[in-house]
Amino acid sequence: MIPIPMATAITIFLSAFLLFTVQLILGKWLLPWFGGAPAVWTTCMLFFQVLLLGGYAYARALDAYLPPRSQAIVHGALLLVAAAILLVQSQAWGMPILPDLTWRPHPESIPWIHLLGTLTIAIALPFFLLAATSPLLQRWYSLVPYRGSPYRLYALSNAGSLLGLLSYPFFFEVLFPVPAQALGWAILFGFFAAGCGMAAMRLRSVTAVSDRVRPPEANRAVATPHEGRPIEWLLLSACAAAMLLSITNVVSQDIAVVPLLWVLPLTIYLFTFILCFDHPRWYDRRFFTILLTILVTTISIVITSEASLGLPEQLLLYGGVLFAFCMLCHGELYRSRPDVSKLTSFYLMVALGGALGGGFVSLAAPLLFDGFWEFPIALLAGLSLFTVRFYREMGSLLHAGHWTQAAAVAGVMLAIVATTYMEANTAESGGSTRLLLLIGSSFLGGFAIVAGSRLLGANALAGHRIWSRALNTCLIFLAVAICIQTIRSTYIDTRSVDRNFYGVVRVIAVPGNENRPAYREMVHGQVQHGFQFVDSEWSRFPTSYYSPDSGAGRTLLHHPNRNQPGNSLEVGVIGLGIGTLAAYGREGDRFVQYEINPHVIALARGEGGWFSYLEHSPAEHEIVGGDARLALEAELQDRGGRSFDVLVLDAFSGDAVPAHLLTTEAFALYWEHLRDADSVIAAHVSNLHLDLPAVVHGIAEHFGWDKFLIQAAGSGPRPFSSDWVVLASPENQWIRQSPIAAEAAPFPTDRTVLWTDRYSSLFRILK
Repeated sequence: MIPIPMATAITIFLSAFLLFTVQLILGKWLLPWFGGAPAVWTTCMLFFQVLLLGGYAYARALDAYLPPRSQAIVHGALLLVAAAILLVQSQAWGMPILPDLTWRPHPESIPWIHLLGTLTIAIALPFFLLAATSPLLQRWYSLVPYRGSPYRLYALSNAGSLLGLLSYPFFFEVLFPVPAQALGWAILFGFFAAGCGMAAMRLRSVTAVSDRVRPPEANRAVATPHEGRPIEWLLLSACAAAMLLSITNVVSQDIAVVPLLWVLPLTIYLFTFILCFDHPRWYDRRFFTILLTILVTTISIVITSEASLGLPEQLLLYGGVLFAFCMLCHGELYRSRPDVSKLTSFYLMVALGGALGGGFVSLAAPLLFDGFWEFPIALLAGLSLFTVRFYREMGSLLHAGHWTQAAAVAGVMLAIVATTYMEANTAESGGSTRLLLLIGSSFLGGFAIVAGSRLLGANALAGHRIWSRALNTCLIFLAVAICIQTIRSTYIDTRSVDRNFYGVVRVIAVPGNENRPAYREMVHGQVQHGFQFVDSEWSRFPTSYYSPDSGAGRTLLHHPNRNQPGNSLEVGVIGLGIGTLAAYGREGDRFVQYEINPHVIALARGEGGWFSYLEHSPAEHEIVGGDARLALEAELQDRGGRSFDVLVLDAFSGDAVPAHLLTTEAFALYWEHLRDADSVIAAHVSNLHLDLPAVVHGIAEHFGWDKFLIQAAGSGPRPFSSDWVVLASPENQWIRQSPIAAEAAPFPTDRTVLWTDRYSSLFRILK
């Protein structure tokens, strides 16, 4: 066998490495421009998937219509143009691929359109050429006589992608600021272009695009007995891409929008590509079908029972589903691969499927669905596709039973029965750990039952094909159950629902009882963002996280400007919610509220008649649209800053943290907008998964500010606990004599974490 030329191997590996690192570099650079919304990453992924499709189509066109020498000339010329574009960007923006601040979006612009346009200017042609490299160089390699399969080069390409993904959050993001990352990327692009030139030189002896140059034994070496149809390649790729982005959406919405949580799902996705395209031994249909059955059973029970999982359980469960699902998609994709003469067509359909799957999650789902329904829909579509493929192939698991499939069916039945019994007979559902142990024990019991029956001589029954079909039926049934419950939960007691670029916002009406009056609440993602009582007696009472004993409530009630006759308060609020803090406003006070989500602004202003805090407040209110940090930077430049007596920081989407609002650079900006030494910052740090007080503690230590941790139990008819950190200048005298200082809780001495724009780590603040 002629070994793969080193120039070809390195160039394919480097192109894939550059493909994925540039996605993370640009995603991190542009994320603060759009308020840290989870949709920033999925929109970026859609853009890159469309360009990947374009690159594969370009490779296919070159292969179909031009002789090898002409292909090399055209590709080389475009690489020179791309290099020239990077040089022009360096002159215009000060750095290649990173748009300068003049490209930031206007508050009234359409976010996804502006983001796609910015990405086009920044990286379109270089990324397009990088995307074309793997199929193009594999095809060039196949034109020279050899005795090996070029499909293994696709595994090498995905290995480069995987290295780029894993090295970014743990190496490049830690050691280098984003501009330095961009400069290094541009330099490596130059080396990549040189490698392409060396690979092109190998074509000088090939005069035409013809498979006659390949020896007959090479055709036999790469022949595939299960060659699929182009529509199957398309659908398998689309389902895998849709599952990737839908799970990324779920994880980002509930935890944080940072490169680390972009990387984990994408790493799993690429790893399955590497395994499946490296060698057939890594893919076993039966094993991954049973694994997916166990995971889908678990996640269906968790969703239907509305159990709350911790961060490790969420990552393991959703990551496991993604791994098993993508192994089935990519394993079937590899099994259905064509002969190398159709290689570029195959990769074109794979890329088209990826773009369609990405478009479904990023563009179609927000327009068509009121909630995050794309995960169960992608799951159901993939399982239906597997069923069709397995049924068409007579040697598949649908036509041949095995005792492990009978055991899996028994495990599903036992898990459902045991969970139903626990929910019906236990006052407390037992928590997520008990629930997961129960499901795991059920599957172990199922395997034990079937294994025991085989020992008693029931081999024929345990191995009957009825169990394989029952297993497939169970999977489809569970996927349908997840779909129904996910859609149903969106509309339970819901009076208004809206989904846009920034997430899903619902208004829920909760009836009253003997202990409290009725109220309406706004839910963003899975987390409540404020509620207001309907009863007129309580309708102006500050509720939820903003009760009078909360950090924000105490700060506003005890500030000296509130308690001195004739004085008024200037209050800044980052994160509007339903406008609850307006309940503290008095005549003459002024509240400036920063909010990026237009639908949240409309609800707070009274659209639909659900909330009225702003309407009933005697204070003056100004609402500033767009990302708060960008708005404050612009105000500082244009007018020299605000003069806030109190700045309240409460900008969360679900439990996801917009990390760019919690860095040293952000707090330095906030401090510039305070009036004097008596001014304070109140930061809301309640979070299910992350120890945010440790981050704000690190900020206070860095700047030498006084800090007070306020842990409130809440008050009123529906108490709501909350955690706040109040930051004050060391020269601030009134706060030391107020209940804020007297009742502050101690900070844990071993939990101090400092976030900067350069680096923000989740690992050290996981609860």
